[in-house]
Amino acid sequence: MAIEIVTSIGGKVADYLFVAVGNQLGYLFHYSDNVENLKKEAKKLAGSRDMVQKKIEFAERHGEIIFANVRSWIAEVDNIYAKAERFLEGEDKANKRCLKGWCINIRQHYRFSKEAKKQTLAISDQLREVEKIESVSSPAPPSGIISSSEVFSSGPFESRNSIKKEIMKALVDDDGVYIIGICGMGGVGKTTLVKEMGKQLKDDKIYDTVVIAVVSQTPSIMRIQGEISDMLGVTTSLPANSEIERASFLWGRIKERKRILVILDDLWGKIKLDDIGIPFGENHRGCKIVITSRSINVCDQMNCQKKFIVETLSKQESWALFKELAGSFVETSDINPIARDVAAKCGGLPIAIVTVVGALKGKNKHVWSNAARQLQKSNPTSIQGMEGIVFSSLELSFNHLENVESKSLFLFCSLFPEDYRISSKIWLDIG
Repeated sequence: MAIEIVTSIGGKVADYLFVAVGNQLGYLFHYSDNVENLKKEAKKLAGSRDMVQKKIEFAERHGEIIFANVRSWIAEVDNIYAKAERFLEGEDKANKRCLKGWCINIRQHYRFSKEAKKQTLAISDQLREVEKIESVSSPAPPSGIISSSEVFSSGPFESRNSIKKEIMKALVDDDGVYIIGICGMGGVGKTTLVKEMGKQLKDDKIYDTVVIAVVSQTPSIMRIQGEISDMLGVTTSLPANSEIERASFLWGRIKERKRILVILDDLWGKIKLDDIGIPFGENHRGCKIVITSRSINVCDQMNCQKKFIVETLSKQESWALFKELAGSFVETSDINPIARDVAAKCGGLPIAIVTVVGALKGKNKHVWSNAARQLQKSNPTSIQGMEGIVFSSLELSFNHLENVESKSLFLFCSLFPEDYRISSKIWLDIG
């Protein structure tokens, strides 16, 4: 019996040694193939890099904002490609020296072959990454408009950082939680928060895929399915007319992703995840869902296992954001009291602060004083889930648009349904 065990163990060790030796010899036997493969992959990478760079240049000429992950990809590719070029140049020179001396340097061939294989794998990874880049940019906000990313990159937001850490912990560490609700009044910054978290979770490779779809007050299942398929990169295969067929298709595509985060933004009532085609819980433990809503009741209706409430900014945070966006002008002695009064009237809502600063930035003291009075007198009709100050700030912004064309465009856009993607061609056609 003992002899059989020893023989068995010895046989396995021999097998492992054989495989290990075979792998090392493979580098020698496939030296030329590995170097040639590296050259081919490096050429492909250069082509992909040029294609993305041309898209970037086109977007920049049109004043668009280039995504940070695209710039990071370009930088990483430049580094990898430069490394491959140096290696291939060194390998070529060493090979020529060896040929002149009519010699074969086995150690050198082994080292070059192994390194070529390693660099080829690194390039292949980048070629897979470029397939995930669906677009390189987003339109820049019009003059006077401040992007949402500026809001969270400005000022010390301890309240936001605190709740963000709690939500991230639930999304990263708690495997038993698959649906999370984030609620708070309109304009408090829920959408910005989930977008920032989604980006971070994707960049940190916690999730392989992060998708977001806007639900809105009048949800369209087919539109939601379309937005999810866009972000999955499977739109061309999505069935055209049947909600059921589309749900079945999306169910299968989402199941293929090992770790996926689905963000459903702006829910006003209960929707069935099965109708959309989102597997969760026992059907897909790698899928987690985040919903945002103005109502905690909606989070309850969606059976959220954890609920987080996003509060308004504190007085100190509001002023820090207001000052950061408005600039040092609001620190001058004659404008500072007025600016602080205007900031306080924004009620701690980031959207109100951003809108008001966009309307008043660069204006004189007289304009600031009038704005403070307008915000004081404004008495908008209350709408569910939305503070009156949001409408007051929008009214202020509208009144400070500098020409009739801008005001007409604003009013024209307001005729479209919530979250409707308005093509610039529509405006040009009727203009």
